[in-house]
Amino acid sequence: MMPFCNANRFDRFFCDSVLLIKLSWAETQIFELITFIPLSIILLDTVNVTAVSYLYIINTILSLFSIPSQHKTFSTCSSHFIIVILVYLVTTLMCPLIFSPRNQLMEDALKAGLKRRLMIFKKQFLT
Repeated sequence: MMPFCNANRFDRFFCDSVLLIKLSWAETQIFELITFIPLSIILLDTVNVTAVSYLYIINTILSLFSIPSQHKTFSTCSSHFIIVILVYLVTTLMCPLIFSPRNQLMEDALKAGLKRRLMIFKKQFLT
């Protein structure tokens, strides 16, 4: 159990272990290792299983004798491969956008960025 200091509150609506570790006044390196090592193993295992399975699929497809059947099989598997890439990459990149809209600073930055894009668009295409 980690001892906490101050009011034990943080200004976020999403509870994250990193924030809890920052609230603690005790030495946190052990807690960070306890969370980092299993999460790294889980991530690497899932990525490795997915990569190995796709290597087997590609090896099987390349062992087909006719070029048209290889092409047809690649086109069938490519949509699934794209979805797997989207799940691994895009979902991770979208997390800050999903969990941050209530954060006023994030909302202000998003509005300012959209206004700049709109002004650039108007200058380029409407003048």
